Amino acid sequence: MAARPPRFVFFVVFCITIGGLLFGYDTGVVSGALVVIKDEWDLSSTQQEFIVGGTTLGAIAGGLFSGYFADRWGRRVITFLASLVFILGALIMTFAKDYAVLIGGRVVVGLAVGAASMVVPIYIGELAPKEFCGRLVTLNVLAITGGQLIAYLVSWGLTD
Repeated sequence: MAARPPRFVFFVVFCITIGGLLFGYDTGVVSGALVVIKDEWDLSSTQQEFIVGGTTLGAIAGGLFSGYFADRWGRRVITFLASLVFILGALIMTFAKDYAVLIGGRVVVGLAVGAASMVVPIYIGELAPKEFCGRLVTLNVLAITGGQLIAYLVSWGLTD
């Protein structure tokens, strides 16, 4: 039994868990963003709920379909595509000038969140040597909660 995972496996797992970090960050950052945009766009409580829920809606679809596509095209491909979808969703939200576009961006990011939450742990489990599988898959969970913590700290730092 080896004392630690091979460096290459650890490096790949570290790179893959960036998806978990983004997942956590995106689910946490909305709380701080709503403080600013609710007044700027004069959002109702229902509209704020849809902004928060848009990511969850997209995550349901992303998680539901990513398993099928991962079996068909492979986990690495789906992980890479989820990363691109994260970027696309972030760009849509960054340049959103109104409520509908922001909701669209949140749903797009949600697709990536769902795909990443479905595929990344499986991919890590397949890559990891069996004696390190549990510990390396746990890194994804730590990345998710770390992303949420970073989002909250950034939101706290940017609010009055």
